[in-house]
Amino acid sequence: QIKLVLTISPSTALVLNVAASVAETFRGRTYGLLGTYDGNSTNDLRSSNGIIVNSNALPEQIHQQFGVTWAIRPNASVFYYDLGQSAQFFEDQNRLFVP
Repeated sequence: QIKLVLTISPSTALVLNVAASVAETFRGRTYGLLGTYDGNSTNDLRSSNGIIVNSNALPEQIHQQFGVTWAIRPNASVFYYDLGQSAQFFEDQNRLFVP
């Protein structure tokens, strides 16, 4: 049985809290924003283009070389937005954010 459970809850300050529970059958077959599910913490910061960022890097480097690579274009967003909000607003926040 394959099991993947994601719990996503909004928080204040433009943050989403995400928790994942992944079945053992996924071990060695996943990577992304939540790391690589293989028991090896040295490869958890793999950018969307496959480059591994050192976990000892400065927060600014991790943000730019890892986090930003996983950002989506506003026209690819699957979220719904309240009147007056848009995916573009959040892309602007990502672009302007400095850890």
